Amino acid sequence: PGAVYNLCSGVGTRVEDVLALLLDKSEVTIEVRADPAKVRPVELMRQVGSAARAHRDVGWAPTIDLSHSLDAVLAGWRERVQVSTSKGNRP
Repeated sequence: PGAVYNLCSGVGTRVEDVLALLLDKSEVTIEVRADPAKVRPVELMRQVGSAARAHRDVGWAPTIDLSHSLDAVLAGWRERVQVSTSKGNRP
């Protein structure tokens, strides 16, 4: 109780690389623009999670890679948009 468990791969991935993967999987053309107002003045150059505690305490280990995880996230959002638009709502 009260312990924090990171469920992660332990592999660092740049946000830029995640965005590139999502754009590759997109079914539409998306223009990406940075909002200078949302850029933090001090950024961490690298931050990588460790799942060592989860592995040690409960035997957890990552089994799904980032690309497949993003496929699942996109499928979920595509389903939500489809349901929303079929009910006459805007996505």
